[in-house]
Amino acid sequence: MIPRRRRPPGRPARARPRPGQDVNLVVILALPQDARQLVPTLAFHHAANIPVFASHHAYQGPTETTRDRDLNNVYFSDLPWMLEADDTVNSVQNVWPNRQRYNRLFALGADAFRLFPRLEQMQMFPATRVRGLTGLLRLEDDAIKSTLSWARFRNGHPQVQQGAHDIE
Repeated sequence: MIPRRRRPPGRPARARPRPGQDVNLVVILALPQDARQLVPTLAFHHAANIPVFASHHAYQGPTETTRDRDLNNVYFSDLPWMLEADDTVNSVQNVWPNRQRYNRLFALGADAFRLFPRLEQMQMFPATRVRGLTGLLRLEDDAIKSTLSWARFRNGHPQVQQGAHDIE
């Protein structure tokens, strides 16, 4: 058994909070309910100024509440379908209003429909890019590759970052 060090009687215990200087950024791979707890915990431990990045799992989609306000300043990447609603997104949501868990599959199907007529063009002109609902799409090595959008939570809502489609 290792003996515990004791402070002399009458001497107050000293503890000084200090921000961690050995951490450059934090990456969160968590679902929304867990991610919402981690960010305030970092702030409590004097690590509020450390950049935080999360996977798309931290965002469940648009809600009427501000429960994502605890994720403020967190960067994450997701499909444009989830971040930037267009006519296709609105049409699908009008027809199937309670299908949020399948949103990413709807985006994949919509992009397959949009890409089919452009495949020959993409083969002839390799620099061709198509802005799809799953990201910025390109043909590379006989496969379709996608570049997702980057967003940052502000006031509990994701804001797409300028130039987000250009980040790879």
